[in-house]
Amino acid sequence: MNRRKFLAGASAAVVGLAGCVSNGGTDNDDGTGNDSNGGDDGGNQDDNSGDGDNGSGDGGNGDDGSGDDGNGDDGTGDGDNGNGDDGNSDDGSGDGIDLPDGVSTASIPTVNTDCGTSDADRFDAELGETVTINGTLSAPNPCHEAVFSEITLDGDELGVTVDVEDTSGDTGCVECIGEVSYEATIELDDVEVTKATLTHATGGTYTIEGSRTYPNPTVTDTAIEMVGAECGTEDDATANIEPGEEAVTITGTVIASNPCHRAVLSDVTIDGSKLAVEVGLEETETDVCESCTGAISYEATVTVAEIKGLNTVSLSHPDGSSYGASWRSASSGARDPESN
Repeated sequence: MNRRKFLAGASAAVVGLAGCVSNGGTDNDDGTGNDSNGGDDGGNQDDNSGDGDNGSGDGGNGDDGSGDDGNGDDGTGDGDNGNGDDGNSDDGSGDGIDLPDGVSTASIPTVNTDCGTSDADRFDAELGETVTINGTLSAPNPCHEAVFSEITLDGDELGVTVDVEDTSGDTGCVECIGEVSYEATIELDDVEVTKATLTHATGGTYTIEGSRTYPNPTVTDTAIEMVGAECGTEDDATANIEPGEEAVTITGTVIASNPCHRAVLSDVTIDGSKLAVEVGLEETETDVCESCTGAISYEATVTVAEIKGLNTVSLSHPDGSSYGASWRSASSGARDPESN
């Protein structure tokens, strides 16, 4: 795209220059055919508008704009009219690659880069007339962006290869394995994609039919234990979330109407790369209960298979308070780059 803009600008510059020279010739032309305005100095020969244009000067017919340079500067030369051999690579719809017939546009903005792991491959994909792929792949360091290196279409089967390109230039970059996250969108012309092959150039190759999340994290076990129940205040409400390599550990305190309650896991769900945990309260059986605001402390564990497919954890308490954590945050127990 930049090449076309440059060439178009160059053509405009030549045309503008010709206009300036032409105007100079006209100002000096008294219409008498005097050779001083159409002489042999060649000054007006290449501007397509010299004194010879009026047909009255020496060589007037030789300078009518059909000379050797006439057609070379009219903006219709090779590549200057925007119809050169660049195809779709410069139209801004394929990130610098040729798009196959049937694919109208393709974009892949990078949404996040960070230190990570060498096996960072993750993605959520939806197929159809519009294909969306939200993914993450590894890079030599965080100073990279995601790019399409190839897109193919064979009937209703799409092939997509995503690579990374260095963005550090001469500035250098932090020394760690990088993870690059992207949101790719591919629009098709009257084609509904039913199957796709996604390749991460720094990772693996995956088959997608309809939709797919990889890895596909699933909850395999949950547990919650009461740590304590005592009188307290609303200021005692708290929670700490620690995302780990195999499980998520949560310690917290919820507020109850009295201390005769225990914390329970009301709901645990996974939506794509998001784990949501809801902690509730149940009354405990007792004959007598102290009349005061209760502060119920607990420790919960949620074990997840293919946990690296998760990005975030959200927690809600019965009083409406909410908390969150991410594997990308060092304060939330980030994954050890060497352990995954």
